[in-house]
Amino acid sequence: MWITDRGGRLPTLAESERIEAHRVPGCVSTVWLIDESHDQRCAFRGDAEAPVLRGLVRLICERVNGRTCEDIARDETDVVAALDIERQLTPTRVHGLRSLQAFIRSRALLHVAT
Repeated sequence: MWITDRGGRLPTLAESERIEAHRVPGCVSTVWLIDESHDQRCAFRGDAEAPVLRGLVRLICERVNGRTCEDIARDETDVVAALDIERQLTPTRVHGLRSLQAFIRSRALLHVAT
């Protein structure tokens, strides 16, 4: 599966970064996200325990990285629907991906507000 291959090329986070403070809420599987946004540009690094999820995290990070925080805060695109992958994923994984997107948007909104 191309998503798993994509995740295999994702650098894993250091153990020191795999902490509760970096864990994405709403994901059943463990997903960590590091927000490195600056100068009103989004920059995220992520990792996950499951290979498929690692690939999806990478895909979502690539989609937002480099864009303005304001753009991401307003972006309501449902990546799951846009990629038409809902049939291939479990309902909990779909919910987790949508939680990841919402978390990224909330972080972007925080950057816009500051």
